[in-house]
Amino acid sequence: GASLEEAQTRIVEHARAVFAREIVVRDVDQKTIAVAIRRGDRFLVLRRVAARGGFRQIVTGRLEPGESPGEAALRELGEETGLSPDLGVRVRPLGYEHAFAFALRDANARPRLGREIVFLADVPAGVEARLSDEHDEMQWLPLDAAIAAVKHGGHRRALGLAAAAAFK
Repeated sequence: GASLEEAQTRIVEHARAVFAREIVVRDVDQKTIAVAIRRGDRFLVLRRVAARGGFRQIVTGRLEPGESPGEAALRELGEETGLSPDLGVRVRPLGYEHAFAFALRDANARPRLGREIVFLADVPAGVEARLSDEHDEMQWLPLDAAIAAVKHGGHRRALGLAAAAAFK
């Protein structure tokens, strides 16, 4: 059989022929994390302030220089909700990541690509989150309502995977 490198080369060549374009292989422009937050059978959904889009989402954030994805997840969770392991919150990788393109302001610009690594935070009963200045509303919703509320497909998938994850 072909090696992984040979298979990747064949895929690139095939894509180049199908789309009649040069294929550019490059790293993502930005690495981010997301955290699906579960308390029992409810999931925390946040609404971004209008100046930041006004849409509903789970916790998200960029990795800072030198920061691991796990460190970023804990930092963003604390900054955006006040939740932390000190309150009994358990945070772990969800085993899911996805890539996405940022909206282009200029149709001729090179697309900016992001990669998001998703974590799960299990919150004990009775522990409350708080709003940060990035969001103006938060709701603990059942799975179906949470999935229907969030804007991005990657976050909908993350919520579904979080619901299926065993409690640890």
